[in-house]
Amino acid sequence: MRNALLTLVALGTGWTSALAADPAPANPKADGLIARLASPSYAEREAATKSLQELGTEALPGLKKAQAENSNPEVQTRVANIVAKIQLDADVASLTQGKPVALDFQDKPLNVALAELRTKTGIPLTLHTTVQDPARSVTVKTDALPPWIAIEKFCVAAGLTEQLKPDAKAEVKPQTGRRPIRRNVENYDGPGLGAQLLGRPGDVAVILVDGSATLPADRRGGVRIQALPMSYPGSGIDRNSGELTLHLDVAPQAGLNWTYTGEIRIGKAKTSDGKELQTIWKPDVVPLANPYDLQQFQVDSIEIELPVKSTRTNPRVLPVTFKIDAGELKSLSKLDGLILGEIAQPNQPIVEVAELATALGQTFAGPNDSSLTIVSMTTDEKSKSTTLVLRASCTSAWAVRQVRQRVGTNDSSINFQSFAKIRYFDADGKAMTQPLVRQSSSSGDGVRETYEVSIRFGTTGATAPKPVKMVLHGTKIVPVALPFSLKDVPLE
Repeated sequence: MRNALLTLVALGTGWTSALAADPAPANPKADGLIARLASPSYAEREAATKSLQELGTEALPGLKKAQAENSNPEVQTRVANIVAKIQLDADVASLTQGKPVALDFQDKPLNVALAELRTKTGIPLTLHTTVQDPARSVTVKTDALPPWIAIEKFCVAAGLTEQLKPDAKAEVKPQTGRRPIRRNVENYDGPGLGAQLLGRPGDVAVILVDGSATLPADRRGGVRIQALPMSYPGSGIDRNSGELTLHLDVAPQAGLNWTYTGEIRIGKAKTSDGKELQTIWKPDVVPLANPYDLQQFQVDSIEIELPVKSTRTNPRVLPVTFKIDAGELKSLSKLDGLILGEIAQPNQPIVEVAELATALGQTFAGPNDSSLTIVSMTTDEKSKSTTLVLRASCTSAWAVRQVRQRVGTNDSSINFQSFAKIRYFDADGKAMTQPLVRQSSSSGDGVRETYEVSIRFGTTGATAPKPVKMVLHGTKIVPVALPFSLKDVPLE
C-alpha cells in the first residue's frame, strides 16, 4: 500500500488533465527563471527550480519551449521534473477541488437549512439531539465557496460546532442482496485495513452541536484536513519516550469518491519558538488469521496490531507522532504536509485494444495486479459468425485487496464480471450490439483466479461485422498526494 500510494505518476495516466485547456501566454517572469536553470551557481539553479514549481501552470509555455529548444542536459532534466511536478499538482487539485457551494438562507429554520446544505455538499451533516431548538432560524449568505468553508461559515452563523467522536463509524456498503454492515474493529490503532472495514471516510457523519469552537484546518478544497485538540483520545505529550502524538481529521466531500486515507507525510512542523520537529513513522503490522473469513465478511471484529498510541475506529482520523526534546511546547506555528489517499473514478477505460487482429496472444495489464489476454479470434465460414476468446486473471486470496474492493468498489480489477463491461466497435468505429457469451470457465490456485470466456458475434446465416476495437470500462483507483497547510495548532 505504501509503495502504491507513492507511485503518484499514475495520476497522469489515462486521465483528462487539468492542463488540457489552451496554454497561457508566455510569462516574462517564467522565462527569466528558466534562463537561470543554466546558471553556474547550484544555489541559483535550485532557487529557480523551486520558483518555477510555485509559479505553476503559468510557467508551462516557457518550459515546453525550453524542452524543445534547449540542449543543455541539466536544463532538460530540470525542466522535465518541473513540468511533471506542475502536472501532478494540477491533477491533484482537479481531482480534489470539490463542488463549490453558495449559501443563501434568510431566517430559515436551522433543521431545514441544514438539510439543504447536506444535499448541496453531499456531506452527511447531522444535528445532535442535544441541540437546543433545532428549528431556530439561521441567516447567512455567501458567494460560491469550497464546501468545507461554506460549512464553517454556516456553523458560525448558526452557533454550531462539530462533535468529535473517536468511535464514529461509516456505513459499509455490502454486496448486492446483503444488509448494510457496521464493522467494529476493537483493537484498531492506525491506518490500513481497519479503516477500509469501517467504510469510506466521506461516509462518516459530521455531527453538529451547539458551540463556537473552530479548529485549525485546511478547508481550501473538497477534503478538509483539521488538527484535533489535545483532548482527543490518544493525543498528548509523553515525556518518558520524548514523543508528541497529534491526530488529523481527513474529511472528504462524499462526491469525490475518496475511498481510503493511507498515510500522513509531514513536510514541516515548526513550534511557536521556531524549533522544527521530526516525525516518527510507524508502519502497519496487520496479522490476518483467516483471510477468507474477512473476504466474506463473516467476522465482526479482528485484532489488528499497530505500534501507534491511539485507539479509535473513526476512518477519518489518523495519528502522527513527533520526536520532541525536554522544552516546553505550547503550539505549532506551522504544520505542512501531504495526505496520501485514494480516489475511485467509475466508468473509466481500463483497457483499450485498438486493433484486435494484431493483439492476438497479447496480455494487457489492469488495476490491482489483474490482466486481460486476447487469446484468439476466429470466423466460422458456415455460420458467418466471429468468436473472440478472452482470458482474465486477478488476485483472489489477498484479504486486504478483496476487502478494499468490496468496501470501495466491486470492479477495481479485471475479473469475470468485467466481460460484461467491454464495448466493441467495428471498422467504421460504430459500437456493436452486445455479443452472445458462448461459454466460460474458471480455475484458480487460491492465490489467483483465471476466467476464460468465448464470445460470439453474429447469427447463423448472416454475416456480422468483425470487432476491430475493444474498450473495457471499470473503476480506476487513483493514488493522490494532497498538500495541506495548518497554522497555530495548539498543543495544550
